[in-house]
Formats: sequence, C-alpha cells, structure tokens
Amino acid sequence: MTDKLLELVRLCIQSGENENALNILTGLLRADQNCVPAWELMALLQEDPRKRADCYQQILRLEPGHQIAKDSLTALSGESDHLPPPEVQQVLDLLRTLGLGAFDEYTYERFRKLGVEITVVDNYVTVSSGTREVKIHTSTLPQGREELYTDEVLVSAGGPLSPDDCMECPYCKAVVPRISTRCVWCSAELKS
Repeated sequence: MTDKLLELVRLCIQSGENENALNILTGLLRADQNCVPAWELMALLQEDPRKRADCYQQILRLEPGHQIAKDSLTALSGESDHLPPPEVQQVLDLLRTLGLGAFDEYTYERFRKLGVEITVVDNYVTVSSGTREVKIHTSTLPQGREELYTDEVLVSAGGPLSPDDCMECPYCKAVVPRISTRCVWCSAELKS
C-alpha cells in the first residue's frame, strides 16, 4: 500500500498537484514515520528551507549514510562552496527522486523564476544557476513506469466521468466519454 501511495504522490507532483501530494504524504508519515522515500518526497515539496532541512534530518536519522540528504543539508546550510546553491540542489533532488518525468513546462517555468536553467542534450541533464552548473547522465535517473494504477489514471484524468458524460460502447460494453466518435477500447466507430 505504501508503494502505491508513494507512486500516487509522484504523479501528483508531476502534474503540479503539490497540495494533494502534501496531504497524502502527511497521512503516510503519520502512519509510518520511518518511511525514507516519503521524507524524500516531503523535502521536495517544502518551499521553506528550514522545513526542507527538517525532512533531510529525518532521512539522516533513519539512514545516516544517505548521501543526497547529506549534500542537500550541507547546501541548505551554505557550509560548502563546492556544492550547488539550494535551488539547484532542489532540482537535483527532484531529478534523482522522480526522474525526467517530473519535469513539464510548469516545473521548468517554476525553476526558471528561481534563476535555474534545465536543459537535456545528448543523454545529459544540465542544471545551472549563474556560474554554477551540474551535469547528470540520464541513465542514472529513475525511469517512469510503463503502466499506471487505476487510481492514478483517474487522478490524472480529473476523476471519473459523471453518468451524463459517458455511454456504453455497443460492441465491447466499455464505458467511454459520450463525446467520443470511436471507442478507445475496441476502436469501433460510435454513432452520435
């Protein structure tokens, strides 16, 4: 169940539904305060650097060798000149946790406003801010799943269709949107 909820949180983050992601994560962490992946995602969603630092400290409490949490905490505290600025570190954390699938136009724009440029060229993701630049090979990033869970499909579609907005395909009996001219399941042409 935890894995399914974490995937739902990732989907919410990818679609810009951060408030829904926070609500799910809060419930998940109430049930299991030792869930490192939940703390990682919670850190990604925190705008306040102190709250983000708290999340990384929780991760280090559970996994003292967690390198991403160590680097992120160091970057947030400004203790190291060799680490990227916090906003670049936030992009790197997002990439390492969710992969390139987390970046849509909304996400790119959000980071552009913070002065962070993200480019993908020749299997490398370049994250830069000012004169600082970090490159990551795409093979080191998590890959998206091939299929979605049913509840993920419903969330991404904006919820189930109302009875007035759907109809039954006369050929395969699948429920399809009333405005469809072709069944998405059996490809049969539908009469209007």
